[in-house]
Amino acid sequence: MEKEKSANANTDGENAKELDNAASQSGQTPPNRQNEGDYHRLYLEARKNSDELLTRLKYMQADYENFKKRALKEKLEIIEIANESLLSDLLTVLDEMDAAISHLPKDAGMDGIGLVRQNMLKTLGEYGLQQMKVKAGDDFNPDVCEAIGTENTADQKNEGKISLVAQRGYMLRGLVLRFAKVKVYMFEKG
Repeated sequence: MEKEKSANANTDGENAKELDNAASQSGQTPPNRQNEGDYHRLYLEARKNSDELLTRLKYMQADYENFKKRALKEKLEIIEIANESLLSDLLTVLDEMDAAISHLPKDAGMDGIGLVRQNMLKTLGEYGLQQMKVKAGDDFNPDVCEAIGTENTADQKNEGKISLVAQRGYMLRGLVLRFAKVKVYMFEKG
């Protein structure tokens, strides 16, 4: 056992001499054995700097991930705005189809333009567009309807009800894209 201790001590001493020789050959001053506390202090400082750099790296990685998420969200919002604008412009085409259909004879049935309108609504529905279910006789709802005029009625029960839907309304993903333009009954004592 004592031989092992002395062999280890001898090996440690030889390692110290090797370090001293390597330091003097490289032009450095050999370390002073009395200042081993300095080495520990330097180690702790290096460790602290290393931990600070690692923490900064983690923050930078988190910032980069947040940037990527934010950029993707902004890209999707831009696409959504562009889609909304396009769908809003296509409503004019639907209105023109409605006008053409309203001028067809009643016995014409579902002709080509009616089928095209139906297919167009189906396709636009896949992008979130929905036609509002507003019709004459419904109560006026300012959340989905825009009153463009009034019509007098002698029947008080009809007051506040829709008398005519002048232009259909549409919603996009549950939000009003275009209000339905309607006329509303106003009670007038006869």
